Amino acid sequence: RADCDYEDVVTAPTCTAKGYTTYTCKVCGYSYTDDETDKLPHAFGEWTVTTEPGCLTAGEETRYCANCDAFETRPVSATGHAWNDGIVTLEPNCTEDGVVTYTCGNCGDTYTAVIAALGHDWDRGEVTKLPTTKEEGEKTYTCERCGETRVETIATANACKVCGAAHNKNLVDRLLGLIHAIWYYILIFDRTF
Repeated sequence: RADCDYEDVVTAPTCTAKGYTTYTCKVCGYSYTDDETDKLPHAFGEWTVTTEPGCLTAGEETRYCANCDAFETRPVSATGHAWNDGIVTLEPNCTEDGVVTYTCGNCGDTYTAVIAALGHDWDRGEVTKLPTTKEEGEKTYTCERCGETRVETIATANACKVCGAAHNKNLVDRLLGLIHAIWYYILIFDRTF
């Protein structure tokens, strides 16, 4: 209106509403708004963790606008397990597997892994029954870890054709048998001369 005398009042924009100017006539009271301005951006603060992440579950961070009730959220990645170096919870032995248990330092979850059985640690063996020309002998081996024993058969011995003494069929025993036979012949020849 051309005959009005307007007074203007500026309403500043906020992050939730646009700004504008209100024009009001001092004479007749007629008013209108004009000169609209855009809303301001939110004044978000720092991100803060509002839900802690777990080993397998995501958490959440939130930040709030300093000027209104607006807020934003974003996920925080799961941390993953923090496994320790493991503790042997069942020692392996010669014939049975053992178990090592790993524990997460964050949540307490556990998992286990197998420790392979160690197997026997046999000694060099001891002849526990000498072979004869009629019966096999025995060699007994003992596990130095658990004490279990196993027995191997020693083949029957051959008899010396000269003196009748028993000797084994393996190479060392054959050599010993040969030495025995030579010694026996030497004794015989020494007596005849």
